Amino acid sequence: MLPFDRTSRGQTNHLMPPLAVPLYTLHLGSRDGFPISRAEIIPPVAKRFVSFSVTEGIGFFEGKTDPGWSIRIATDDIATLVALAEDLRSTFQQFGVGIEAFGHYHRCREANRGDELIAQLWGSRHGLEPTYFQTIFLTPEKAAVWPENFAILTAYATTGEVWSDERNHEADQRLHQQFLALGLSPIRIIGSSPDRGHQEPSWAVKINRFQALTLGREFLQDAIYWVEGNQLSVISCHGHGKPVPVGTFRARLK
Repeated sequence: MLPFDRTSRGQTNHLMPPLAVPLYTLHLGSRDGFPISRAEIIPPVAKRFVSFSVTEGIGFFEGKTDPGWSIRIATDDIATLVALAEDLRSTFQQFGVGIEAFGHYHRCREANRGDELIAQLWGSRHGLEPTYFQTIFLTPEKAAVWPENFAILTAYATTGEVWSDERNHEADQRLHQQFLALGLSPIRIIGSSPDRGHQEPSWAVKINRFQALTLGREFLQDAIYWVEGNQLSVISCHGHGKPVPVGTFRARLK
């Protein structure tokens, strides 16, 4: 079935489906103060998505009202959504394109910010900190062979808190001793921000997911990382317990 247009009260729908998948809204403003026509907007959106709606709207830019559009898309494909936001930003010379999702507002304001936006949207969708989706891993101890499945845990200050060096060190050593008591062989691994400005000593350990989450909760953690067949995921210690994909582990290993 081909897409169809239905124009009513400034809205164009292209087979907008029932909300069985997450709904995102992209906010597009004027171009140099002049409104962009619907005819210009539809082709770049339709190039990436079959189903969407386009609605006229008024925003604000630099203290002035700004005629624009709201583009609503129901999709599971966050990467393509972010690529579309960048297309719209560059094509229509936008200062930024807003992406509204799960009660949060994100902005595509510059080129090559795709991975960061994807991380923010994943975080919003699953109630997890966006930084979890940006973490890289440093390995002072090189593993000859990584296990097929393993967890990455830290005992350092839980997300949103600041602990003393003494408390962080004590918790880290206590977690290490727990692993040894279970007959495990943990490998030191450091979770780091991409610019390496923030680093957090952690442990990679061959353990099942239930045990990893139990230890994560015991050591006051918000989430743990889980690696299964090179697929890196993050799992909330307090939510549904399902892995949320981050990417491949080896691509994050530096």
